[in-house]
Amino acid sequence: MADHEPKERDPSCNPIQPLLPDSGYDVLKLKPYPVQAPLHQITDSNELSTEMTVARPELSFEDSMDIVRATQFGEFSIVKSIIDKDLYGVNQMDRENVSLLHWAAINNRRDIVKYLIGKGAIVDRIGGDLMSTPMHWATRQGHLQMVVLLMQHGADPSCTDGEGCTCIHLAAQLGHSVILAFFIAKGLDVDLPDANGKTPLMWSSFRIHSMDPIRLLLTFNANPHLTDHNGNTALHYAAMGGNHVVCTLLIKAGIAPDCLNTDRQTPLDIAETKKNLGMIKRLEMEAAYKKKSKNLIDSFIGDEETKLKISMVFPGLVIFLIGFIAELNVYLVFKLGLFVALFYLVKTYFKHSTSLAIMNKLPVYGYNFWKAWKTDPGFIELSMAKRRKTLLAFTEREEFKLNQFCTTCIIRKPLRSKHCSICNKCVAKFDHHCPWVDNCIGANNHKYFLGFLFWLTIMLIWCLYGAGVYWREACSVPYNKGFFVSLSHVISCSPWHIFLAATTNERLNQQRYKHFHTPRSGVYKSPFNKGSLQNFVDLFECTCFGLFTPNKVDWKSIYLDNIHNEAPTRIV
Repeated sequence: MADHEPKERDPSCNPIQPLLPDSGYDVLKLKPYPVQAPLHQITDSNELSTEMTVARPELSFEDSMDIVRATQFGEFSIVKSIIDKDLYGVNQMDRENVSLLHWAAINNRRDIVKYLIGKGAIVDRIGGDLMSTPMHWATRQGHLQMVVLLMQHGADPSCTDGEGCTCIHLAAQLGHSVILAFFIAKGLDVDLPDANGKTPLMWSSFRIHSMDPIRLLLTFNANPHLTDHNGNTALHYAAMGGNHVVCTLLIKAGIAPDCLNTDRQTPLDIAETKKNLGMIKRLEMEAAYKKKSKNLIDSFIGDEETKLKISMVFPGLVIFLIGFIAELNVYLVFKLGLFVALFYLVKTYFKHSTSLAIMNKLPVYGYNFWKAWKTDPGFIELSMAKRRKTLLAFTEREEFKLNQFCTTCIIRKPLRSKHCSICNKCVAKFDHHCPWVDNCIGANNHKYFLGFLFWLTIMLIWCLYGAGVYWREACSVPYNKGFFVSLSHVISCSPWHIFLAATTNERLNQQRYKHFHTPRSGVYKSPFNKGSLQNFVDLFECTCFGLFTPNKVDWKSIYLDNIHNEAPTRIV
């Protein structure tokens, strides 16, 4: 009779996509993790047939449902009583073709799972409409501890279900980042394709509108350039799912926004077909940027690191060029010598106490700024091997909590630490990311940052005090002449203002020129200052379609005698 019984299906693999070809190698030795032996190695088909057809008291449909319900709701005593009385087999399938181990796994009943496996339950039993294992069911629900328990008893997460997906694909498409990281740490290939060639990165890009699983996979060195059987990349799948959240992240990982699949479609073409405006706008921006970046100069200045360096150097470079061009006839070496001399003889050249106070604090301020900028704030960095070891040790604990784990860095987060999305690293005792020092503020540089703020505040107070002194002594405002006259005087009094009709030389040497003198001792005024409007019109020679008439002056032929003969600005 046993010869006529249909052979039991091997639960360790799925015929849609065999895990390994029939090559004669021992499959168990090729796994990076221990698995339960295939069914034909546990027992032969005759023994299995006997186990499945052993004479048991007849159970009504209601009675058979009692053990299923008891398993689902965690009634351990009822399950144990029925199985111990040999009224229901641990590998017996119900009318939905589902085993008790499936029901216990999907409902996270760990005590029942341990009991069933101890009684001989096949841990990789295939069942249900999707022809999947209990591990698939636990993964779908996000039960990490159940997944850990099943793997401890030999469950194989690389088994495929009826759709050709392994457990790592389910974790990726459902956004269970910690389970996904656990599988990879256990040795599953981060780029493992399913029956259709989709990798976990493609599934997450298609289904999960969050950067979390994408960052995790890229941290584990997932290959973003892989394609499925139709030539689709992860960016194509993001376009299919309207997932513009991860679009920029995938492009930064190296996927070209104009890449083509076998149907000659780009991700933008797919987004336009789906009529997803957010994705269309994002891809158009990225495509335009990539097209512009083909120019060598644009490509150079478009690099983030290059732009950062330019932003740090540019202000000082501009100031240097202004001074260099203004005083081109003076030897640069001589000027540098003067600068060094001024540094050591500062008390001789700066007699005002405000200037001395600022100069005295510059070294301390600069030191704290440099240390806050260049000091490692406390980045938590581990090798990949250490990350895997830490992950496995942490996830296999019963008290595992997701909020204590960083799914991007793959580390257990220390107390008061946080992941910085700008630096893309976890920082010990994280305070914040400061753009002014271009660094995170954490355990190692917090004191320097506070010192920087303290001395910056002191210097700002001194600057405000110095500005007040300068204003009081050099810019007396005629408040008694009305608001607008006073406002005009305030604006024109700023020495750096573009509308001021005075050259750098005149501003520096105004006390030497008699035509700058006024009846008040120590007060100087430019005779060329006609007010902000007149100065602007004269400088840029703008007529504004005839509205203004600039005074064009040939400064090669103007002398002190006729400086008052210029016509005023006329408003037509």
